[in-house]
Amino acid sequence: MPRTTPDSPQTRRYGRSVLAPLRARESATALSAAIRAVESSTDTPSERLRAHPPELRIEKPPRRDAAPTRLIRVVVRDRDLHIDHDVAVTPDGQIAEQVQRTDTRRPLTPDEREQIDSLLAHHERTARLIRMKNVAVEIASPTDHDAGRRVAARILRTQRGRVTPVATAEIDLDGPFVVGVSDVGEETR
Repeated sequence: MPRTTPDSPQTRRYGRSVLAPLRARESATALSAAIRAVESSTDTPSERLRAHPPELRIEKPPRRDAAPTRLIRVVVRDRDLHIDHDVAVTPDGQIAEQVQRTDTRRPLTPDEREQIDSLLAHHERTARLIRMKNVAVEIASPTDHDAGRRVAARILRTQRGRVTPVATAEIDLDGPFVVGVSDVGEETR
């Protein structure tokens, strides 16, 4: 039988409070507070701001016997300025920290993924491709690109057990629009 490591005294003491999973109410409060904070610091219209899902952020205590700090992290994308506002919010909705970042490599949000699918479904060069049988879309981050939150959507087709690239579309999620389509295979002409 495997041995289990006992929880630390801090984990036992704060496991149900500071270290507990993020609650829906905290998440909603933090999201609202972060969006208000960003709106007050930019001229970008609110419809051009995109909030990523809140995440729990636990800060180490200053001393070994002190309590850790519970914060909720919300990243709000300013699609006009091509920056992320990284906002730390206390559980009661107070802004603890707000930093602007130009790093755009964050996981896709569900609405960004839906937006990619919609852009591909309506683009003149990719609409027919994604309606073909045995086609899948793989999302990757391009290595070199201009400012903005960009992804590469590779359209792949499976035939007789082989995966064949059909086309690659570069998408600017800040736009949102398809920047270009390349690598079109023979079956698409």
